[in-house]
Amino acid sequence: MKLSDIRDRFKYAAYKEVKDELRQSSEEDILEYYKGKGEWFYAKVILIKGKRFLYAYFANEDKL
Repeated sequence: MKLSDIRDRFKYAAYKEVKDELRQSSEEDILEYYKGKGEWFYAKVILIKGKRFLYAYFANEDKL
């Protein structure tokens, strides 16, 4: 699979605020928790104005 194919397939991105009970968890624990919660290809935990968000690329717009 070419990189351009991946970009076309996983073109939807979304931010989701991390749940309160996971705020003190490690990035690995947060990614593991959200692993089965959607069809994301790539996800990263980011910090925006002191709050933790899950930033993820999705293949299906319905999963945003």
